[in-house]
Amino acid sequence: MRLLLFWVFFSFLCTGCDGPTFFSTNLRQRAERAEADGKYRQALELYERCIDGTPMGREVHYRMALICSSKTHYLVGALYHFQRFIEQVPKDTRIKEVLEDMRRLRLLLASQLSEGVLVSRAEAIRLRNANLSLQSQLITLRSQKESPLQTQASSKKKPTSRTGPETRTYRVKQGDTLVIISARFYKTPRRWRDIADANRAQLNGSTHLKAGIVLTIPNI
Repeated sequence: MRLLLFWVFFSFLCTGCDGPTFFSTNLRQRAERAEADGKYRQALELYERCIDGTPMGREVHYRMALICSSKTHYLVGALYHFQRFIEQVPKDTRIKEVLEDMRRLRLLLASQLSEGVLVSRAEAIRLRNANLSLQSQLITLRSQKESPLQTQASSKKKPTSRTGPETRTYRVKQGDTLVIISARFYKTPRRWRDIADANRAQLNGSTHLKAGIVLTIPNI
């Protein structure tokens, strides 16, 4: 009898509070409190429980995408929830901003996976070349800031591929590039082609360096 009365009271309570909507709202409030307290993983778990079957599902996807993107740095999860948000509200005023965030996240994810098997070889090469170009620009800016007169003098020297008594050697280390080696020996990244010309035979026209090979470094 007591069980029956409890069930009637419980049904009445749920009906008065719109049943599932009430509990979903309660879950979302708990999730928002957890997010405000910096408990992001707990917030994601609570948000996940109040997604399906509620009108607030699209907003929950948006909140979860923001947490995954900026707080837990779970890029795949951020992309998933942004995509679900777009599918549910394709005409939302935030769509342009969301698409830009997704483009940024895809680039970041590709750069993180560029050394793994999940990225194609062509994409990995493209990302590596882009990184090499940025690295070269950074070294150039640093060289100009530290010694502008020396950089200008070095830039006026004609490239040379001399070998013989006026040369040095250098054993390549892991992560070295021609740009980095040029900056190390000449205080400017612009002399990398001189090193490439002096080692044309063993490099065979490539700019990719293998750790352990010995390069000839022209003195002039």
